[in-house]
Amino acid sequence: MIEPPPYYDRSHIEFLEKLWGDGYLSPGGPDEVKRILGDVDLSKATVLDIGCGSGGITVSLVSDYGAQKVIDVVFSKDSIVHIENKERLAKEIFRVLKPGGHFVGSDWLRSNDDTPSLEMLHYLKLEDLGFEMASPKRYNHALSEAGFQGVLLSNRNRWYTQKAKQEVLDLSKVMRQEFEDISSKQYMDLTIKTWNAMITVLETGEHCPHHIKCKKPFNK
Repeated sequence: MIEPPPYYDRSHIEFLEKLWGDGYLSPGGPDEVKRILGDVDLSKATVLDIGCGSGGITVSLVSDYGAQKVIDVVFSKDSIVHIENKERLAKEIFRVLKPGGHFVGSDWLRSNDDTPSLEMLHYLKLEDLGFEMASPKRYNHALSEAGFQGVLLSNRNRWYTQKAKQEVLDLSKVMRQEFEDISSKQYMDLTIKTWNAMITVLETGEHCPHHIKCKKPFNK
């Protein structure tokens, strides 16, 4: 049996799946996956999923979109945030894609690459998940330098700011007892504190989740 990475033990996975849906460790569920993919056709395509989490999205890419295994499309949902070297990753994604293939995904970005604000540092300390957040500018540059064309980054800050506020309401009031039953009072107190800190940097715009889409040219 493959053990989960240290940041995501089984209790944390159970908590996130209760919040975001079975097999989902980041927000939005199937609807957000559909938005990320947009007009990219996965029927009979081969797909590499970077950071598959507990596997729900990977299963969906096959069962709901007809994907096969590896490499017409590289997909990732909110996992690159754990990878420090965005430039090396972009080159590796470009390398494994066949000409004409797509990279589509989403990730948790920060509005700039300056020293994080005190509010962001506070949030990252509470979150404690090894986040290596970078700016849209850095992502754009890394993907373009790797050779991708048509790099498109779409800011999802407004969407997740509103969703996070509903999530903290569920965590603190509507479903507090249900979540506490699978964790503890102390765990939930810290989680709610973390969510409120996250909402602060969402509202300032410093925390800005994005959708990402680009294509490897046919002549590469």
